[in-house]
Amino acid sequence: MTFFDAMQRLSRSSTSPLLIGGLELSHPERVEPFFQQSTDAVFFFNHFGEIVYFNENLPRMLGYSEDTLYNHFAVFSPPEQNDSVTAFFERALAGETVHYTAQGLHIDQHRLTLKITNMPIEQDGRVIGVYGIARDITREKQLEEDVVQIRSQLELTEQILELVVFHYDPQTRTIEYSPSLINYLGLDPKQLKELSNEQLHKRIHPRDFDPLRFQMIRLLDGEIETFEQEVSVLNAKHQYQLLRLKVLRRDDQSDLISLILYDLSEVSEARRQLALEREQTREIYEALDAAISQIDLSTGRLLFHSKGFFQIFEELPQDLILSLDCLFDRLDPRDVPAMKQFIRRLTSGKSSTIQYRLVFPDGRRKWIEDQQIPVFQLDGSIAYTNSIMHDITLQKEYEERLQQLAMNDSVTGLPNRISLTETIKNWMQTNTTFSILSISFNRISEINNAFGHTSGDQWIQATSALLYTSKPGEVFLVISVAMNTRCSFRPASSKTSRHTPKPYSRYLLHQF
Repeated sequence: MTFFDAMQRLSRSSTSPLLIGGLELSHPERVEPFFQQSTDAVFFFNHFGEIVYFNENLPRMLGYSEDTLYNHFAVFSPPEQNDSVTAFFERALAGETVHYTAQGLHIDQHRLTLKITNMPIEQDGRVIGVYGIARDITREKQLEEDVVQIRSQLELTEQILELVVFHYDPQTRTIEYSPSLINYLGLDPKQLKELSNEQLHKRIHPRDFDPLRFQMIRLLDGEIETFEQEVSVLNAKHQYQLLRLKVLRRDDQSDLISLILYDLSEVSEARRQLALEREQTREIYEALDAAISQIDLSTGRLLFHSKGFFQIFEELPQDLILSLDCLFDRLDPRDVPAMKQFIRRLTSGKSSTIQYRLVFPDGRRKWIEDQQIPVFQLDGSIAYTNSIMHDITLQKEYEERLQQLAMNDSVTGLPNRISLTETIKNWMQTNTTFSILSISFNRISEINNAFGHTSGDQWIQATSALLYTSKPGEVFLVISVAMNTRCSFRPASSKTSRHTPKPYSRYLLHQF
């Protein structure tokens, strides 16, 4: 099915556009390349959960033919997790964006670990379908499991085959002949009747020799019965290979000490890959000016934070616990109600964004924009939230400056006609009683003609300041001069309302 046909099937109107997170789908020729070029599998569900469109990565990921993929999502999900996946799908149908990890069934029935995002597809304010993104993280998960498994197996040596086994006689201080050790080291068994300690010592990497020697002395002195250590040994290819060495006393009557070497090449490669990925991730996070973090909502613990977190808060919370008390202590009181509502949305499992002010001990304030996205366990509980925070202080200062320029007179700094109109509109909407007082400077033109407009402006500024400081506290001063209107108006309080005209009965603006 083409992208255009899929949109026609989803659409309930011939004129209204479809929206995914603000992205308009009314121009297929522009939008479809975006989905096709995605490195992840992209797919659309109708409100029944049936796939109506997908990019080329979905059949490549699951192995099914394109015709087979036009089915309900349950066909490609293990039966035991259908209830959980359906619950996430229904939340997306309710208008929520959800992120979760689940398993998908390949055509050969092996299971893939998928990181999935579901977003509502909307038209005319109604959800008519669900947009999905899936990323195959099977390899990453398998790598983590392999590392854990290898470490576990090393603790249970009887469950894996050893690479080299040999014995040491502490009485004669000799190494018993071992074909597996001779072969591993690449020595000629015909020329070598026994292996000396010195020959073996030279094959051990210098950094590992002293720690190994220390542990051997402890074992020979009877302080310990066994120990394990990672060592790098020069093999037959004259390359250092990472091995796990287990040393223990024999259970029989002999005083022999058994030494077993296990191959740790897989662990070494896994560590190298993990270290590389961590370094790449660290470079990306440190290059961003945003603060990226993961937060356990149940405890407030920071599971992860980028360098930007410290740049925003200028300190890390004690024990990395961002408690509500700690947060509200730093919060501008005006933003407390909005923050409480934001937290309620998060704990209910809904993504949300908030702008708030942080107050610092020296009186400074920072405007912060915080977007948090819950990540769910398969059982529907919240595992943690991903938080992206930006310092928007400069943006807010710029907006306030623009607001000031738009709403205040450039000469006096008093609110202008736009501000007057906006204030009156707000009062009318709240049924606030008020009256209007207009003050006009009748001889300003004479001052301008006699002394120049600069002096006229200075006179206006001084007179406006005098009137402003002399007015009652509840009066909002607006003065009318030429075509720039500044008026004085106030809400009619219980004390003054009986002396004022009927609300809105007079609106006097004197202009020159």
